[in-house]
Amino acid sequence: MTIGDRPAQTLEVFRSIIEAGVTKCDEIAAEMKVPKYTVSRLAKKAFDADWLTKGRGEYVLTEVQK
Repeated sequence: MTIGDRPAQTLEVFRSIIEAGVTKCDEIAAEMKVPKYTVSRLAKKAFDADWLTKGRGEYVLTEVQK
């Protein structure tokens, strides 16, 4: 039997950081230890997936419509 770790998907980590209350690009970048442009690229993917918006210099999760 083999036991291993599955690396977290970067977009999942990005979302979990925002859910934890870290919403500014530079703070998210520091938390993830990535450049700010990487955070911007992740945000673009989240915008396209329709679960993120941006307001007043911070990222905001959108409510899921049912």
